[in-house]
Amino acid sequence: MDGANKKIKTKFFVSIDGGGIKGLMSIQIIEEIERQLEINISDADLIGGTSAGGIIAFSKMNDISSSEIADLYKSIGKNVLKFNCSNITESQSLSNTQFLITELERLFGRKNLSEFAQHRKGLVVSCLSPTPVPIDYQSFILSNYNNPHREYSEPKQMIDISVSDAIRATAGIPLLFNVPRYKGRNFLDGGYQNNNPTKIVYQEAVSLFGGAHAEDSFVFISIGAGKQVKSFGNHVVSGIKMPFEFVNNTVVPGLTGVELSSPIHRIVKFMTVASDETHQDFKKSYSHLKYFRFDPIIDRSIAVNDASDETIEYMHQKTQEYIKSSEFNEMISQLKILMK
Repeated sequence: MDGANKKIKTKFFVSIDGGGIKGLMSIQIIEEIERQLEINISDADLIGGTSAGGIIAFSKMNDISSSEIADLYKSIGKNVLKFNCSNITESQSLSNTQFLITELERLFGRKNLSEFAQHRKGLVVSCLSPTPVPIDYQSFILSNYNNPHREYSEPKQMIDISVSDAIRATAGIPLLFNVPRYKGRNFLDGGYQNNNPTKIVYQEAVSLFGGAHAEDSFVFISIGAGKQVKSFGNHVVSGIKMPFEFVNNTVVPGLTGVELSSPIHRIVKFMTVASDETHQDFKKSYSHLKYFRFDPIIDRSIAVNDASDETIEYMHQKTQEYIKSSEFNEMISQLKILMK
């Protein structure tokens, strides 16, 4: 076979949305995709995630099973996200940041990114303020590889921080967590700019592997964390359960929430609304690509830190309904052909 007719090897890429506790739905979807396609998604040519999706991506790269990742999420939900006044004094956050660090170091050890899963390529998406003053946050990629050809995000070289800090950087919702810092600057949850990191993963894929054969050989799998079929408004009450609310500028105990301005408001909005908008825009802009978006449909608002048994069971049911849907199985059938 001459060079002109030589078959180009398929490369596949995985992108995983943020969504807080809704990452439990993403895990179920990934587990089913892996089962039906007989693959490990961490063996993708590149895997990337934002926030909750970043935790999943790095966990899969570290050969942590889907059930273990689900257990981690439930542990985070029950222990890390449970408000306690001591969190404020010990972690300067509403959540138990120290417990989160302990859990992450238990799973990933104290490895830096340069030592992490060297046989695989993966990234998490964060944001970083360009100055010590936490304003004007910009997209920032934390990867276990260098990419001198990266064009659309910073940095060109690997920032060799710990894996645990990289995960905390991508999942750094302000107020909820005490976020790490880099050279005196503040990281911020990647959901502020790219809760759905599909475009980032695509840009990385092209800069790493070239885009000449993207239409023929690239396969993109995008995993959502639950698409709402109706709007629940832009209030943080729809996105984060808070241990208090403000009434006439007075703190009142409760769990109904509080409306806050950017950046926390923007992050929650991106988690609940903009992920699907990003998907629709990407699908339209790159219609020539082999692109598959898996995203369950939910019909109620789920706070990113709502780890109640009722909510966990609701998410399980909705994900199982989606897995049985014709939409899901049609995409699986197409992927089986493409990834032979």
